[in-house]
Amino acid sequence: MLSPNTEYVCYLVFKLSEKCEGLHCPVEVRDVLHKENNEAEFVYFITPSPLNINGITRVPKQREDGWMEIQVWKFNSAHEFKDDSLSMNMKFTSHEGTMSGLIVCGLEFRPL
Repeated sequence: MLSPNTEYVCYLVFKLSEKCEGLHCPVEVRDVLHKENNEAEFVYFITPSPLNINGITRVPKQREDGWMEIQVWKFNSAHEFKDDSLSMNMKFTSHEGTMSGLIVCGLEFRPL
């Protein structure tokens, strides 16, 4: 259950395998269902050096449970729901080509 009229953040909870590919540079993230908010965002799955961030604030954070998390989406519960459900379709594009080695635990929604 989500609280009404509340700003939420969606986090992707993940780990990387030792043989990951296509995840070393920034990865473009788009919500293809909500085209009105379809500005490309960029995330890092591997924490870059501070010199390489260039204004990108979506870097992974280590969690206490051993997994990593990264913000992939933000929404307000008062505006985004239709028929008591929330749909999203996130597209991840790596400019290095094919991505592999991302181990996904799930999505976590928390109030901002």
